[in-house]
Amino acid sequence: MKATCMNQLELAVRWGISHRTPERWRWTGEGPKFLKVGGRVVYRLSDVEEYEQSIVRSSTSDRGQAQQRARDYSSRTAVGRGAAAILALSLACIPYQFRLNPHRFSDSLTEKPETGLA
Repeated sequence: MKATCMNQLELAVRWGISHRTPERWRWTGEGPKFLKVGGRVVYRLSDVEEYEQSIVRSSTSDRGQAQQRARDYSSRTAVGRGAAAILALSLACIPYQFRLNPHRFSDSLTEKPETGLA
């Protein structure tokens, strides 16, 4: 029987990428379509092959179909491409900055931390 679905690890092996890359793509809205069955993420073989066809390029300067559609959409929005990219990058950095210094976003900005010096 031929398998019609694959999981994240099988997709990563198929493309020779990190097993975390499809996970990141799901979070950012990139990559092939997927199904969520219970708590499992499953990629249909037909969706993977469709995505592979959409990213085929004839040269390094070719944008590909998926990138061309995204560029066309962003150029029609009120925000525009540059501002949308800056906004996406700044929003993506907020959780990382919070993990670096969780006290930075403290509610009590007037309290001074104890230094232990008398």
